[in-house]
Amino acid sequence: MADFDTLSAIRGTGAAAGTTTNTYGANIGQSITAAESPGGATGQAAYANMAAATKYLASLATDDAGNASLYTFNGAGNMLTSAPATAATATLSCNPDCTVATALAPGNGTNKTIECYAPEHQLSFVPPVTGSSLGARTFSYDTWARPSTATDGRGTATMYGYDADDPLTSRATTAGGGIAGYGYDNDSTLASPLMQVAAESLDHRVQAAVPIADHVLRDGRVAGRCLF
Repeated sequence: MADFDTLSAIRGTGAAAGTTTNTYGANIGQSITAAESPGGATGQAAYANMAAATKYLASLATDDAGNASLYTFNGAGNMLTSAPATAATATLSCNPDCTVATALAPGNGTNKTIECYAPEHQLSFVPPVTGSSLGARTFSYDTWARPSTATDGRGTATMYGYDADDPLTSRATTAGGGIAGYGYDNDSTLASPLMQVAAESLDHRVQAAVPIADHVLRDGRVAGRCLF
């Protein structure tokens, strides 16, 4: 049965053309085990897992210099550890719904980053590892599970606005710099470029008769117009 995997790809023409060649030597020819670049460098992969959920996930990857990286997965196919050639290992644990529960960076001992989720399984809080100067990150969502605010470790919040058809229509931050507005045509295709308007001088006015939103400065001048 043909799998239609790419065996070779030629880029360029004439003397400048180069060919990348792939080898599928695992899982009955369904998993790539080597990829040779036009310059002759070859990366390789091996597959030691036998379970149905993990047998197509590479357990070993080797670059053209011979540096190997090892990967392990849980029964559902979620990555548990990643150990590059430097022998530094990053470790993840997962919740029953397959979201990441904890992340342990190489060299951090037992000092894990714990990721917290809202009841709807949306990432809501990422505290920094203890002993670091980093700040916590928080996220909130609207009724339709769209990102509403995202606050970084410095306490700067980014707010997102949407129209009734879901496309993003505005983005603003507490750091200032104005409001970014996005406009769409009736097919929900982006129709107007990003607009930056000073937040303190912005009056957002929507005309009820037609699906048009004006970004109006307080002196009456229209700074930008979006079609919805």
